[in-house]
Amino acid sequence: MSDPATSAEPLAFVRSGLSARRARELELVLHSQAMPCRIVGAEGRFALQVREAELAAAARVLALYDEENRPRRKPEARPLEVAPLALEGAVVALLAMAGFYLRTGPRDAGTVWFQQGSADAARIAAGEGWRTLTALSLHADAAHLIANLVFGSFFLTLAGRIFGPGVALAAVVLAGALGNATNALLRSGEHVSVGASTAVFAAVGLLCGAGLVVRRRRGEGLRRGLLPVAGGLGILAMLGSGGGRVDVFAHLFGFVMGIPLGTLLLLALRRPPGPLLQLASAAAASASLVLAWRLALG
Repeated sequence: MSDPATSAEPLAFVRSGLSARRARELELVLHSQAMPCRIVGAEGRFALQVREAELAAAARVLALYDEENRPRRKPEARPLEVAPLALEGAVVALLAMAGFYLRTGPRDAGTVWFQQGSADAARIAAGEGWRTLTALSLHADAAHLIANLVFGSFFLTLAGRIFGPGVALAAVVLAGALGNATNALLRSGEHVSVGASTAVFAAVGLLCGAGLVVRRRRGEGLRRGLLPVAGGLGILAMLGSGGGRVDVFAHLFGFVMGIPLGTLLLLALRRPPGPLLQLASAAAASASLVLAWRLALG
């Protein structure tokens, strides 16, 4: 390739004010396009010269090169809008749960509520699907209830801040029922469980699903994008795998069912729905529990 300095044609500056490294980089770009050029300059600032006849073409080549190699900014995720009344909605739901316990009493009392409403795997498999819902409102004893009130108030409030209190309640009830159904179908026919903890861990799953969407919108890679799920599994390991009569699989399946539901909800809802949909969702969740108990008690 000929050196433009040895040519009789007039030369023109295509770039100036370059560092030595940048000048060599752009020189290689032009040479790759069969455009002779030379570097001139001193004292740390350099320029590129090309034949005057090729100035416009050389400028276009360098402009395209700059465009292709421009650092891409990661898209900024729009901040999540915080729904109002999230704490208040969680408190109302949990007070209703505590009030229901005063009606049913503990499991050891052997009342009809536990006979007809527990998540009995054999009965669920035989078609008594309402038990997947009724079991969410039963508690073995006061300690069981208090644990779910404490952790439920925290996670249900967080879910309510993202989706709104009514939508969060409906989603938690749905994911909790699906978790109970999965647990019953995959366990032996003698397995029986009760408690809102399946729904509590469904709320954790909802939060993880929402976190996946937020990180995806920020353009984060797979490893960082899965951090919410890793965090949720950590919570499950700390709070949902204790000894005694803890139903670890019910907690796990509630959590697993909550993840895709939380993901789909946040993809569908760019912001928390308004009051009418929140009220309708809360009413639907309440009605499903009432209907389930009517079926259970005949």
